[in-house]
Amino acid sequence: MRINAVVLVFALCACATSQGVVPQVRHEQVLFDGEVALTGWEIDRTRDVYTSQLGATSEQVFQALPVAFAELKMDVTESNPKAGQLSARRLNVRGSFDGARMSTFFDCGQSAMGRTADRYALGLRVASAVRASTPSQTTLSLQASATARPDDGGMAVPCSSTGVLEKRLQARVAKQLGEPAVKL
Repeated sequence: MRINAVVLVFALCACATSQGVVPQVRHEQVLFDGEVALTGWEIDRTRDVYTSQLGATSEQVFQALPVAFAELKMDVTESNPKAGQLSARRLNVRGSFDGARMSTFFDCGQSAMGRTADRYALGLRVASAVRASTPSQTTLSLQASATARPDDGGMAVPCSSTGVLEKRLQARVAKQLGEPAVKL
C-alpha cells in the first residue's frame, strides 16, 4: 500500500516568559491520499512547542540536553550545535515511560479497550532548539510527538503531546544547570 502525504504547517508563536514553560501553538494538517481504505481521510492535530527561559549560556543548555535525553533512554538522532538544534527518539515504548503511563505524555485517541497510548507501542520523537536571548539567558524550545503502532500491523495512529514530556525534559536541563526546580 502506498501513501502520499502532504503536510501544511501554520504556526502562531507566543513569547516566552521567565514564568516557566509557555506553549507555542503550531497547527498541522496532514492529508492522506492513498488506496481505497485511506482516500479522503484527514487527520487534524495540534502540536505545541514548549518554550522556557534558562539562566545559562546557549552552549551550557545545548550541552545539558543530551544528558537529559540519555536519562530517558532516548537516542540523539540529529545534532547541529551551530543551529542550536538537537533531536532524539526512542522506539517501541509500551505501557509506561519515566514512571508514568504513556497517556500521561501523549493523546493517541481512545477505543472501547481504553486509551491507545497505553495499549500500543509508541515511537517517540523530541525536537529541541536552543537560542541565546541574552549572553546569560537562553530560550529552550521543545516539541514531542509520537506514533502509536498496533500489534496486528494495522494503521499507525498519530499522537499529540500533552506537554508533560517537554516539561520533564526542561526540568532535567534546569537541574543540570543548577536552576531551581520547575513545578510540573
